[in-house]
Amino acid sequence: MIKYISAIERRAWMLNRFRYVHKQRYKIKDAGFSLVSQNCIGGILYSDMGLQFNSPTVNTLIRGESYLRFVNDIDKYIAITPVAAPGEDLANGKPALLLGDITVCCPHSESTDKALVDWERRAKRFDGRDMRLIATTWDLEENQGLIHRFLSLPYRKVLFTCDNSISGSDVFNLDANRYRSIDGFRQDNTFNVMARIPWSGKRVFEDCFDWVEWLNGKDASRCLL
Repeated sequence: MIKYISAIERRAWMLNRFRYVHKQRYKIKDAGFSLVSQNCIGGILYSDMGLQFNSPTVNTLIRGESYLRFVNDIDKYIAITPVAAPGEDLANGKPALLLGDITVCCPHSESTDKALVDWERRAKRFDGRDMRLIATTWDLEENQGLIHRFLSLPYRKVLFTCDNSISGSDVFNLDANRYRSIDGFRQDNTFNVMARIPWSGKRVFEDCFDWVEWLNGKDASRCLL
């Protein structure tokens, strides 16, 4: 019975997601941007909008200091040909790449060769003239210095956090208590804002954050749904 209900829920979620995504993608006013996301949110948004992946960071994870070095000197790092990182990365043994002194985790790639090909193909499409940055306080290791540096970057950006002491026009405060019952939302000392909300067709960040309005120019702090 549990398996049967789970199967029905998954089908309902996919149907509702199709309706949700179809409705949202036509609200985007300008799709000429490049999403440079610290985690997989960028890939989800590109997919939702039906757009070509014009950023090499799609479906990757770049933690803490490395992410800030990357976006601060992005032209330099985009020009580097990546190589396979030795050993396993932090994402359950999935492939990882080295860009000079930066490690890029690739949790959705089935092999290092595929991760290398995907990165190089998407890097060629990258246009840094209209970058949009996406990060989270937990992927910045809850480090106040890193958080301040991210918020000081001269680009349109959003910082997801569950810490109400952090504020600013580029900060989106997410109510962790609201989603604490969602399977997969709380992961050790981090929060998975990409966790699925059962039946709804939405992920956590899509349920509370108006990402369309943010992409259309609204400050992140004013995008509460």
